[in-house]
Amino acid sequence: MSQSTAYFRVALELPIALELLGPGSSPAPRPILSRQLAARAREVIARMSHSANGEVLDALSSVLAAVEVLEREVEMLHRQMFLSSRGLELSSRRLRIGGDGLSLEGAELPAVGERVRVYLSLPARDGEQLLVLDAEAGPEGELTFTDVDPSLRDRLVAFVFESQRRERRRELDAASNA
Repeated sequence: MSQSTAYFRVALELPIALELLGPGSSPAPRPILSRQLAARAREVIARMSHSANGEVLDALSSVLAAVEVLEREVEMLHRQMFLSSRGLELSSRRLRIGGDGLSLEGAELPAVGERVRVYLSLPARDGEQLLVLDAEAGPEGELTFTDVDPSLRDRLVAFVFESQRRERRRELDAASNA
C-alpha cells in the first residue's frame, strides 16, 4: 500500500501517549505469548469443527471467548506496565484519526520530521485495545503512521468506520426525536 493513500478520518477523543524516538530507540512492545497460544487453540477448534460433537464445540468456543477477554486484559496490563516504565501515561486528547495517521490538537506537539511512537487506547467489544504505532510528525499536529502491520491497520480502519457509523446513528436518532 502506498504512503499517498488517503484514508477517511473521524474526529473524537481518545486516550493517547506519544514517545519521541531517537537513534537506537527500542522496538515497540510485541504481543505477549498468550496471543500465540490462543490463536493456535482457535486453529485446532476450527479443524475439529467437522468431527466433534456440537455441544463440545459450543463449550470450547465459550472457553475461547473467555480466553480472548483475559488475553486482552493481560495485554493491557502488560502495555500499561511498559508505558509506566517509560514514564508515559495515556491521557484523553481530541484528535482526527484514520488508517494513515492522526492529527492532534493542543500543546506539546512533536516537531516536523520527528519520529514518534503513538500509544492509542481504543474501546473494544469486551474492554480496550492498546495500539502501538510508529509515526512521523508533519505540520500542524499531523502524525503519519509508518510501517504499519496490515492487520493493525485493518483494526484501526474498522474502528474509524464503526465510530462514524455510531455518530451517524446518533444524528439520525436525534433528528427523528426532534
